[in-house]
Amino acid sequence: MATFPPPAQNEGQMDSARLLTSSLRYTSYIRLMLICLAVGGLAGLVYYVFSRPTFSGRHLLRVTVLGLPVSSDSGRTEFALGGGRRSLALRTFQQQLLSDHLQARVAQRLGVAKAGDSPESVRQFAIPRYTVEFIDADYLEVNVFSYFPHVVRDFAGTLVSEYEAMEKETRDRFRETALKSYIGELDALKAKMDEALNSRLDFQEKSELSKLSMEHNRLLQVPKEILQAEYQLKNIDDVRSRLKRPDNGMDLIAKLSLISSLKDIPPIELGTPIRNPATGAVRSVQAPAPTTEVVVTPNVAKPLEPWQETEAKLRTLESEITRESAQFQPGSDVMRKLNADRAELQSKLAAELTAAETRLELERTQLEDRLVDLKKKQPEYEKVSKQYEQSLQDFDLIQRGQIDWDKAHADLASKVQMLQFGADKDRIQVELSATMAIRDQEPVSPSKIRLAMIALGLGIVLAIGMPTLLMMADTRVNRLQEVEDRTGVKGIGVVPLADPQFLEDIFRAPTLDAKVPNFLLEAHRIIRSNITLHPNRHKKSQVVMVTSARPSEGKTTLACNLAWAFHSMGEKVLLVDGDLRRGRVANVTKLPNEPGLASLLVNEAVGDSAILETRATSLDVIPRGPVIAGATEYLCTTRFDDLMAHWRTKYDRIILDTPPVLGLSESASLQRVVDGVVVVVRAHRTLMKDVNEALDMLRRAGAHMFGTVLNAVDLSKLANHYAYYYYSPSYYGEMETTK
Repeated sequence: MATFPPPAQNEGQMDSARLLTSSLRYTSYIRLMLICLAVGGLAGLVYYVFSRPTFSGRHLLRVTVLGLPVSSDSGRTEFALGGGRRSLALRTFQQQLLSDHLQARVAQRLGVAKAGDSPESVRQFAIPRYTVEFIDADYLEVNVFSYFPHVVRDFAGTLVSEYEAMEKETRDRFRETALKSYIGELDALKAKMDEALNSRLDFQEKSELSKLSMEHNRLLQVPKEILQAEYQLKNIDDVRSRLKRPDNGMDLIAKLSLISSLKDIPPIELGTPIRNPATGAVRSVQAPAPTTEVVVTPNVAKPLEPWQETEAKLRTLESEITRESAQFQPGSDVMRKLNADRAELQSKLAAELTAAETRLELERTQLEDRLVDLKKKQPEYEKVSKQYEQSLQDFDLIQRGQIDWDKAHADLASKVQMLQFGADKDRIQVELSATMAIRDQEPVSPSKIRLAMIALGLGIVLAIGMPTLLMMADTRVNRLQEVEDRTGVKGIGVVPLADPQFLEDIFRAPTLDAKVPNFLLEAHRIIRSNITLHPNRHKKSQVVMVTSARPSEGKTTLACNLAWAFHSMGEKVLLVDGDLRRGRVANVTKLPNEPGLASLLVNEAVGDSAILETRATSLDVIPRGPVIAGATEYLCTTRFDDLMAHWRTKYDRIILDTPPVLGLSESASLQRVVDGVVVVVRAHRTLMKDVNEALDMLRRAGAHMFGTVLNAVDLSKLANHYAYYYYSPSYYGEMETTK
């Protein structure tokens, strides 16, 4: 199956001829384009007549942002704001100036709106738009558009005064509402404070905090005394162990000094951490409440113990013995007395040591008993301490709550005081600085020049857009190049729109208009040449089938004129009407319709009895014949194959006119006996979808495409005349003139 691929095109290049042709298609919509231009102009005129004139004004406002004389935050005087607070205040102020409520108030003040009118009503009937924009940090530009001249003149001043009035009303209303609310809250806070005070007193009474405090102070020295007793016992045991060692090497003085050293053990200092064995909590040793005051003066001297006095006397006596031994003999009375005194003192020291050891044992026993008593008090101390600490914690929570209520009461009282000086945090002073531009005589809208340009633009858009939409929606075939691009099948000719009587007069002389070529005859000769130049894969183009996608597209007329074109070049041609339902070959050739092809297929005619000779030499015709039920089925039998094989031997060219492709089966089934197909497409009527479907069916049947023919092209249309100028009579007239 031979097909023609679509011609390769460079998408990056613009086909100027195709662009011009597409542009010329708009000429067929010239009437619609003029109507669209008129509609655009009429729309502009209607708008100008019925629209309301709009005036404009531009004003300059000076803005100053101040703080309140009294600030609820810090209590300091503040008159100018800066940074983020100023920016926030200005943005809020701008939003307030643009509020619908303020716009309605201004409109009512200027007499262009009534009380109760909605903002939408004000915008629709009085002030359609106004803007407020910052020029810099201190100036605002107000642009207003209104249907009333006096509004654009007085708008800015009225806006400022109404803003100040609205702000005053807002502050007064806020102050009144806030004061009522705050006073109520103050009363509620006062009640809460009284309730908290009563709760604290009740707690102190019920928890017996004072009694617990006294009991806790009484037991506070128990851990310290336990540590002291344990420490003293440990020292006593150390001294006892050293005294009992046989090799201690100590004399009486040393032993007495060791025992006396126990009395110099420092007590546990205040603040020493003591760990509670039961709870693991660490507390510091606290001093009990002092009951007496003792003043230590430098004159208070530490008294000597008896053994120390004895030891001092012994040292003095030893010195005296040493001194006297230099004068007296050892046996002298003086020396004996001194030695006796020394022995007495030594004996006294020994007695002192015995007494000290006895007191040490007694003291150890007392310490053990005291330690047992103290340890018995320790659980009580821990219990009281726990209760006391828990009570202190609860009391602290109640007291802190009381402080919070007091602080809240103070803050709220400060806010109430602040309200006496103003309800808002920041105040803005605004004044009208200048009127920059006013158009209250000639309206800014509608502008005649602008409206004319818009109307013209609208007309042009409609004049171009409507035809463009119609052309985009039009899926009919208009150009042969379009068929080639969409289907990939080569276009082999164009037949201009002409009088059917001339087209159906096929028995012309072969040399008709030999000197002055006829444009219609030349169109069919071009088709003839393209068929011979594009044979099938077997190099044959003897049997040519002419068909179309739908009925009434001119296939029969083209088939008859193709038969004449091949006949005019000296070939023996047979024109066969294969459309057994609605064949028109007999009507075109003015020949009888019997016996015809149908009679041959059903054996009602034999041989060449159905072939009708015409007055044109070597041009024979087989008409359709009578309508016979089921005769179309015979086109698919070997009977028709044999007839075609027989006619191939007798004729140089066979032109077979067949039914349309879509909806019928004959055209597809006849591909076995033909060499190729010519598909006729009627310009401005045949849908591109139908052409594609018909060609797809023929391809599936194995058809060889000689090409497509665009029929009934109206050359009076400028676009068609430009694209197919060489098919027009004027083209051939120019050729004749140039000869």
